[in-house]
Amino acid sequence: MKSLIVLLLVLSVGVVSPFVSPILAQEKPKYGGTLTIGMEADIENLDPLFSGGPSMRVWCNMYEPLIGKDEKGKLIPLLADKWERVDATHWKFHIRNGVKFHSGNPCDAKAVEESYARMQNPSKPHSHYAFSKWIKSVKAIEGNWILMETGYPFSGTTDYLTSSMCAVIVDAKQAEKHGDLMKYPSGTGPFMFDKWELGQYVQLKRNDNHWGGKPYIEFLKFRFMPEEATRIMALKKGEVDIIFKTSVPMLDDLRKDPNVVVHKYPYLRVNAMEFNLSKPIINNHPEVRKAITYAIDTKAITKDIIGEIGQVADSIVLGISPGHVSAGFPVYDPAKSKEILAMSGWKDEDNDGVLEKGNEKLEFEFITDYTRDYRNREVAQAIQAYLKKIGVKINLQIVMRGPYTDLVVNKLSHDLCIMGWQVPTNDPDWAMYTRFHSDFQNPGGWGTPCTRRADIDYVLYRARTTTDPKEKDQLFGFMQRMTFDQNLILPIYYVNELTSVRKRVQSFMKHPEEMFSQRYAKVWLK
Repeated sequence: MKSLIVLLLVLSVGVVSPFVSPILAQEKPKYGGTLTIGMEADIENLDPLFSGGPSMRVWCNMYEPLIGKDEKGKLIPLLADKWERVDATHWKFHIRNGVKFHSGNPCDAKAVEESYARMQNPSKPHSHYAFSKWIKSVKAIEGNWILMETGYPFSGTTDYLTSSMCAVIVDAKQAEKHGDLMKYPSGTGPFMFDKWELGQYVQLKRNDNHWGGKPYIEFLKFRFMPEEATRIMALKKGEVDIIFKTSVPMLDDLRKDPNVVVHKYPYLRVNAMEFNLSKPIINNHPEVRKAITYAIDTKAITKDIIGEIGQVADSIVLGISPGHVSAGFPVYDPAKSKEILAMSGWKDEDNDGVLEKGNEKLEFEFITDYTRDYRNREVAQAIQAYLKKIGVKINLQIVMRGPYTDLVVNKLSHDLCIMGWQVPTNDPDWAMYTRFHSDFQNPGGWGTPCTRRADIDYVLYRARTTTDPKEKDQLFGFMQRMTFDQNLILPIYYVNELTSVRKRVQSFMKHPEEMFSQRYAKVWLK
């Protein structure tokens, strides 16, 4: 009893005893140090209009959108400190006063107007162009406000404006001076460009004048380490502080490491096998697409390859998204697959194991990358094995991110591909419009299924412009079921993120949207 009274007296006068729980004396964040991230691939460049994937992990610390989202999906102010909807097609955003780009140029309403003008310049096409086509104009008006006009009433306006694909504000004057921002980036973010050693690393330094306050970390270093074993060894040795997309087989080992924490959290990403419908044999033979769909066991792929972080996909819309419906996936019936092909006249005429009909042969170019997501390699190899059993030959190309983007997105060289995409809005519109609407289906766009169909365009346009929430859900539900009925795509799995972090890293943000989970403005090192 005496000891209890003494302890209560100590606490009442605010004296911290060495015997009291450390919770009572939490360590304060401190400034300094270098945070090192192990990356699966080298970056393309540092201009948001002409890069994505691994590059975005770097430049999302250098550039910012007008508004963002917190971990729960609530809108938060960033470069715009307030906003309002004027009418069905007009929005006003007030730009924070006194913000400057890293170059020293002011980031005011006029600069935001110029940034959007650069983004929407049709004479300089880029892979993100279609993401902002719904914006008709952006004009600077008095009081450091901008007036944004949309081409039609669009319920996803504020959601899309949080995305890295159509929303980050760049220093257009700096881009004009150098031709682009690939090597001379200038944004408003908490970190600014320092140096880039090609094939080795890129380093950012702290922006001491950031409008949100000076970051704790002095330097951010992104090291390029394509092999997972190398990244994991570097993490265990303390040579890097963070690695993403940890493979399930390595979890037990890392969870036993006293210096590492493995974070598992929801991730707004869909992974699928896509058909390239610009190729005649794929487009003209729906029975082949159907047979391929029935030949692939997505449940087994998810269980055996993706493991505890995977969930079998039943639609290309995330299962946690409002408006999701079960489209009919997954199906696995190899006997039915063979029956479909046989009844359609496909036979192995020359006994080489590959089916043919007339002068057409079921031999396809299948392209995937392994640096954006290490799981793609094993998933593609599993699909190759499944399709061999039904008489379909797959010529598999497993390449790094740069060649993959060139072959699949720019040149449309694939018949089949593995494609994973972030759904930052957590909404059916992003999941479907950006894959199947013709706006995204030109070479250089991300609509790599290449449907280019007026009926699909009409349904998707109607779904994003209706003001009736029930009609919106009905239309997107119809489209989800169509992807199954017409075998336009094969969803494989949804996935949680596994990020392994050294324990010295504090305030790491477990955000479901990739762009925000990899911003380090509030991170500090013990």
